[in-house]
Amino acid sequence: MHSLSVMYAFFQRDVKVYASRLPVFILSFSVQYAVMYGLCFGYLLPKIGLSSQATMDVPVFLIGPILYALSVISFSTNAEFLLDFERDRLIDFQLTLVPPTAILAQKIFFNTFFNFCSAALYIPTLKLIFYNDFDLSKANLVGAYLILLLAAFFMASMQMLLTCVTQSRKSIRHFWRRINYPMVMLGGFLIPWRVMNAYSSKLGMITLFNPVLYITEGLRSALLGMPEFFGVGRCAVMLAIAGVLCSMLALYFFRKKVDCV
Repeated sequence: MHSLSVMYAFFQRDVKVYASRLPVFILSFSVQYAVMYGLCFGYLLPKIGLSSQATMDVPVFLIGPILYALSVISFSTNAEFLLDFERDRLIDFQLTLVPPTAILAQKIFFNTFFNFCSAALYIPTLKLIFYNDFDLSKANLVGAYLILLLAAFFMASMQMLLTCVTQSRKSIRHFWRRINYPMVMLGGFLIPWRVMNAYSSKLGMITLFNPVLYITEGLRSALLGMPEFFGVGRCAVMLAIAGVLCSMLALYFFRKKVDCV
């Protein structure tokens, strides 16, 4: 009970710190990202850059760029935690009050909440801007927002794992170039799994181990109601498993980083 009360106090502290930032995050990632990346990759690319037959895939293309928003949001919410290891060391004070498991659980829970709130208007913005080209008549909005919530959890857990593994902020760029960017590109950013698998069954098999794939597949299945994509239930389970695994690994490396006894 003591740990829970302290975790709640830390959660309130994070809410106060990030409350003024939330409107900026919503405007940037739910609105501006939807307009910029939706227009470039979801609308202009299939209508102008590809053949005219690709225009029927505009809704498919519009959904993928949400990965950019989720990646940047989750990195931003973990930036303070990463920098604390090098500067303020608030973490040292927190460790005198609660065990490392409680600290990490609270941070992942808050980051999941903040990530979800920051990206929640992404889908309505796409519908507002690309009204006729983004048909949601068959949409399962409950399923879509369940996937979005689990995507926020997975991204928060993965970025927390990154924070606990890296030795300094200078090494972040290596992760972004070598791990995060390929995961996004091979996670259905523009190309759904069925297309990759049709081109190469080996590529299709490899990408099944990419948790990011289940974000785009789940959102496309829920929003477009097409059988070509993985079902919402399957994607939800895979994202939950990936998030839990990343959280467990983050805890392991966090203990090593702070040298807990």
